[in-house]
This record gives sequence, C-alpha cells and structure tokens, in this order.
Amino acid sequence: MLSDGCVRFASLRDTSAEPSGFIFLGSGEAAFVNLQHRDVDAAHHRGSLMMISGFKVRATDRERN
Repeated sequence: MLSDGCVRFASLRDTSAEPSGFIFLGSGEAAFVNLQHRDVDAAHHRGSLMMISGFKVRATDRERN
C-alpha cells in the first residue's frame, strides 16, 4: 500500500456541520479548527471553535544544542 504521508486523526460525524479552517499553535502542541453548523429550520449558521491538544512535538536539532 502506498501513502502520501497523510494520516487521519479526526472525523466529523454531524452531517449538518463542516470544518472551516485548521491551524496549529507555533509550538505545534495544539491546533484549532472552526466548525460551522447549519440550523435545521433556518438559513442561519452557528459555529464552534475546537482546540485539539496532545500532539507530541520533537525537539529540533537547534533546540537540542
């Protein structure tokens, strides 16, 4: 099996929601993703900001020296 290096680490089960934007903190230890939710009875949108943490960050050669 060939891989392009992508790894799925999260999924969204709410079919009325979609992710919109993803960004890591500069330290790489946490990331944020915006989630947009459609209201069932209206054309309005509501959103959530979710923080994902627990990423293990390896020290770079520069930090080790």
